[in-house]
Amino acid sequence: MKKILLLCIPALILGLASCKKENNDDDKKKDETKEVVQPNQKGVVFYFGGTWCPPCGSIGKPSMQDTKNMFGDDAIYISCQMSSQSTPDPMNNEFANSMYGVFSSAISGVPTMFVGCKDSLTTITSRSPYTLTATALQTRAQSAKNKKAAVYAKPKVKINGDQITVDIDATFFDAHNDEYRFAVYITESRLTHTQAADARTIDKNIHDDVLRLSLTPQIVGDVVATSVTAGEKISKSYTGTLNNSWNKANCKAVVVFWKKQGNGVMCVGGESTKL
Repeated sequence: MKKILLLCIPALILGLASCKKENNDDDKKKDETKEVVQPNQKGVVFYFGGTWCPPCGSIGKPSMQDTKNMFGDDAIYISCQMSSQSTPDPMNNEFANSMYGVFSSAISGVPTMFVGCKDSLTTITSRSPYTLTATALQTRAQSAKNKKAAVYAKPKVKINGDQITVDIDATFFDAHNDEYRFAVYITESRLTHTQAADARTIDKNIHDDVLRLSLTPQIVGDVVATSVTAGEKISKSYTGTLNNSWNKANCKAVVVFWKKQGNGVMCVGGESTKL
């Protein structure tokens, strides 16, 4: 009797393993066919400033902080720190300079912000500290809320040593005969650098969402489609090398969706996730 039981145990184990595998396969198929619910869009705030710039740290001038207070979780943020002709910014890099080039025709000085999202299909809204008021930005924030995303994906991050891979599984909710691009950036927060005329009482001299790296050679990303249908899904993978001096716990992977407009591009939304 004992011998028969011993012979039955391996068969039972194999049977359970087979059932588990079939269940896992069924779950995977369900995940692949599960319909993605169209979320509300997230705007993308591009901030240009510098540690050498007194207005960039002054209360009463448009700052990244008051913008966050207005948009909250309805936007993601990319801070591009710029050097002046006479004073370098310790956070400036080639990627911030390339991003500046995208907006340079509309930048007359810093601090300047641009807000891109789906409901701004004609242009990216600019906020210059010398022309637009906080009230205008508040109106812009309100208009961006509760509108559905044209395209959406949550970045999926894998890190192996200093190598990072970001997978984008995007769903398009609107049909368009337009060129779309995916760009993936790495930002870092909680950086401490002295800010000229920093009038803050909280987080003084702290800088958040600073652009550190672009995982695409083009700062406005790679072309992924020249036309899309409603419900179409496009998956891409992007890799890069993280700097050992960066605090990964304070870093995010940010995907931004760009769309061709005329001879340039426009931002139609984005999403981020912590590393």
